[in-house]
This record gives sequence, C-alpha cells and structure tokens, in this order.
Amino acid sequence: MVTWLEPFGIAVLWLVAFLRVPRSVRHRRQRGITGVCFAIALTMTIYRQPVLDLLMAVIPSGRAIDLVRHALSISAGAFVLHVILAATDRARHLGPLVGTTALVVAVLLALDATAPAHTRSGITTPQMPMAYWVLFFGFKLVANTLCAYLCWRRQAEAEDRSVRAGLAVFTLGMLSCDVLWVVHLVYAAVRDPDLLPLISPLMGVQALLVAVAAGLPLVAGVRRFLDDHRAHRRLRPLWLSLVTALPHVRADSPHSRLSTFVSPRAMSLVLYRVLIEVRDAILALRDHVPADVGQRVVERVDGLDVPDADRDAFVMALWLDAALEARRQGHGAREGHSTVSSLGGASPEEELDFLLRVAEARDSPLTAATRPPAPEPRP
Repeated sequence: MVTWLEPFGIAVLWLVAFLRVPRSVRHRRQRGITGVCFAIALTMTIYRQPVLDLLMAVIPSGRAIDLVRHALSISAGAFVLHVILAATDRARHLGPLVGTTALVVAVLLALDATAPAHTRSGITTPQMPMAYWVLFFGFKLVANTLCAYLCWRRQAEAEDRSVRAGLAVFTLGMLSCDVLWVVHLVYAAVRDPDLLPLISPLMGVQALLVAVAAGLPLVAGVRRFLDDHRAHRRLRPLWLSLVTALPHVRADSPHSRLSTFVSPRAMSLVLYRVLIEVRDAILALRDHVPADVGQRVVERVDGLDVPDADRDAFVMALWLDAALEARRQGHGAREGHSTVSSLGGASPEEELDFLLRVAEARDSPLTAATRPPAPEPRP
C-alpha cells in the first residue's frame, strides 16, 4: 500500500493553506476556504503516528488524547460545513449547527464513559461500542455529503471557469472523504484488518484534492504575476523613453526593485503606475506637436501593410516618435496641438493591451522605415 501519499498530501495542504494567508488578509471572501484548509490539515496532522507519539510523551492518557482528537475532528467537520453553507447563502444555520455539534460531542463522551474499561478510544479499541462509531462517522459522513452536494450545485451555476473547476475538485475531495468514513464504519462493524491499510492513502487523496481545489486561485494568481512581469518588461522601453523626455510625470515608487520580483501585489501596483505615467506622458506630449502631424501619421500608416486591429497602435507609435522628437528639439506648448486617435480603451486592462501593441509597433521594421519627420521649428 502507498505509505507516502498521506504525509505528502498533508504537507501540500499545509503549504497551500499558508500560501493563501496573504490573499485572505486582503479579500474577506477568501478567508473561509483558507480556514477550511487549516482545519482539515490540522485534523489530519493530529492523527499522524509521529504526532501521536509526541502527544503521548507530554500527555500520559492516550484515551484523553483520542477523545480530544475526536472532538476536534467533529468540530472541524462542522466548521467546513459552516463555511460551505455561508458561501452558498444558507442563512440562519450557525445556531443549529453549533448545537448539533455540541450534542454529538457530548453523546460521544457519554458513550465512551459508559463503555467497559479501556485505555485508548481508537478505532481498533474493542471495548468501544458500535454506537460511538456510528455517531462519530455518521456525523462526518452527513456533513461531508452536504458539503459535496452544495459545492456541486454551486459549481454548476458558476460562470467563472476556475471557480467551477475548484468547486468540482473540492466536491471530489469531500466524496473521497465519504469513502474514508465508510471504510472506518465497515471496519468497526466487521473488524477486518485488511481494511486498515486503505485509510492512509484515502486521507492522502482527500488532502491532495482539497489542496488542489484551494490552490487553483493561487495558480491563477501566479499566472497573473508572470503576465504582469512580461507586460512590465515589454512596456519598460516605451515608458523609459517617455519619462526621460518628461521626467515630471514620473512618480516615486514605494516598492523596491526586489519586491516587484517576489510580491504579486507590488508587481501589479508597479505596472499600474507605469501605465498611468505613460498615459500622462502621452497627454502632456499633445501640447508639443502641431495639429497636422496627426493627419500625416495616419496617412503614413494607411500606406503600410498593417492589420486593422493594429492600426491605432501603429498610429500612436509614429505619433509618439514625432512628439518625442518635437520635445527634444525644444518645441513649447502650441495652441493648435495634435490629438491622438485613442488611448487604448475604457479600462486599465484594455489600455495596457493597447500600449503593449504600441510598444511592439515602435519596434516594428515598418515604423523604423517610416518615422515621420520632426515638425518644422516655429519662426
């Protein structure tokens, strides 16, 4: 039987839980699933044999340790259900859920107290009554099945593809956990030792599925982080030429160069700052270019073999060359300044996409061969 799957799955789940913390601090709606990761990881960890050995070295009563672990496991199952109910807009569930959880724990303690004398309260303890395990695993089976059902319904309604994928994988995680509880119940009923080796890999599968479901937003975040890095690198030459010509549009960055390489938030803010500075520079350059330059640039682009989708980008690229040259020659503000056809769109995403195409157009051999002449000096 696979023995490495459980510790590997738990380690991955802990890693995902900690990686989600910064995101959860910024976004309140992300805190629930992060709490679910920690709750499931903690519950699985305290059932690991090395952790049990450590607890036994501190707490001499193995029975007490088992009962505390069972109470924590029930509470964790209730917490996961609470998060899913809250996320699916099921109101007024907290009171009944807390009451049911407390009642189940109290009955479990009573069943353990009335059982024949025993020093452990584990699944392999023969003195433990079957009613104890029916209640314990039955509660977790019902809670997990409800979670799986609610997640499956929500994923069918979700429009975002990554959300659907995450909910579908989380549903599989809850269903795999159901299989785990059924195996425990069957073992408690028939005491077949061949069932025990199934428990560890099933726990590992559940941990990995929950980790994947919770980690999908992180994957999307990493992709955005890398996309922002690539966009910043592509936009930097254009930005540098503009802020060099118009240093007053450049703002001080609160982020160090190192932070932009390790912090997605810092990288996103730096890219947004660059976007604003490029836009401000373009607006400032309008006052230095005579009105006829815009028309001349459009005529030059019309003579090039440029796709319609890139036409505005090439117009802007050539217009910027003319504007920067006018600025370098010391042309001051003009009353009849040249206007630009487009600044790229109504949203930052559209504007960024447009400016990236402008940056590509400036590097194109077509623009290099057709750069407009600088405006004639005013008399």
